[in-house]
Amino acid sequence: MSAAAVSADPGRDARDPGHPGPRGAFRAGGTAGFSHRPAPWSEIAPSLLLLLAVLPFVCGFGPVALVESDAARAPVTEVTVREIAQAAPPAIRARGAILEDGSTGQALWEKDADRPLPMASIAKTMTAVVALERLRPDTVIPMQVPASQLAGLSVAGIRSGERLSLREMLFGMMLPSGADAALAIAQAAAGSPEQFVALMNQRSAALGMTNTHWVNVHGDDAPGQVSTARDLARLGRVALDTPVLAEVVATKEHSVRGLSATYTWRNTNDLLFIRPDATGIKTGTTPAAGDTLLASAQRGQRRAVAVVLNSPDRWGETGALFDHYFNHFAVARADLPPSPFYRGLKLPTNAASETVPAWQLGLLSVRIELTDAGVMASWELAGRSFGQPAVVGP
Repeated sequence: MSAAAVSADPGRDARDPGHPGPRGAFRAGGTAGFSHRPAPWSEIAPSLLLLLAVLPFVCGFGPVALVESDAARAPVTEVTVREIAQAAPPAIRARGAILEDGSTGQALWEKDADRPLPMASIAKTMTAVVALERLRPDTVIPMQVPASQLAGLSVAGIRSGERLSLREMLFGMMLPSGADAALAIAQAAAGSPEQFVALMNQRSAALGMTNTHWVNVHGDDAPGQVSTARDLARLGRVALDTPVLAEVVATKEHSVRGLSATYTWRNTNDLLFIRPDATGIKTGTTPAAGDTLLASAQRGQRRAVAVVLNSPDRWGETGALFDHYFNHFAVARADLPPSPFYRGLKLPTNAASETVPAWQLGLLSVRIELTDAGVMASWELAGRSFGQPAVVGP
């Protein structure tokens, strides 16, 4: 496929002459010679009419557009400077933390995000992910966990001999942070907690969680059991993309009738009761880990994931990170113009988008290039390239 390039340049939106917006220019090679002698109109007219006929096809009926923003890509102004100052990230005192776009995994802010630290009961999120990959949600799980294995651990209070579906056991594990439910799930899914832990480590490796190592299924302090804010954010996105688990972690309270008792569990994640946009995911508290939180929030189609490890105020700090995301970040997305030149080509919704500080929207442009590998998107900020060019379509 021959290469062509379309780039967006500063200007006004052609749809509204009075409103600033992105416009672009088609760049193509080629030269043309001109005579110094003025040509008669009879000679010029046929060529001019031909040029006007083919011009829309050459130009593609319009430029690549940033469709998520109407802001003009103009020079930095006093208003831009004020917006930058107002968009300063919150002060976070957690030992490790990160804020990510929950759909793309793009890291937007971080603090010691690759520092291995204890994660406490956030570990149960991986227990849930692995269990749902091996068992159906309606698989019956017997409670056969000796009391000696539960000493000092938080429990859901499920009676010995009880039989609940995996789905109900997940509520018992994720809401009240029940270690009894976690051990029962591991026993049913792998034959023993030790064998299940091996599966957890295999899954972490497959996900690219390179700084994570599991020792038990419930997250209690143990030598060598560590993870990082970045790894846990990745795990959180996997959990949110698992429908059964996403439903469980977003639930404030749940009741289920067992063989001999009714169990009612309240979610330990206070963020669900504080913020209407909160959607999960898991809390943790141990002496070594301190207070930890893997959290998510969503407004419309925009989703954020945040992690704080060993935080002095996990609710306040995570809430501040979410406010920072929704108030000061925006999604810019590139679209191809409706032209026969691009017939059959599409830019996937996420692949041709970037989450950026809102003040940058007016300075963004995107270059779309047709190559033998496919459609290549390259982003520019005030004329300077940033990020890595990405193939976004065949």
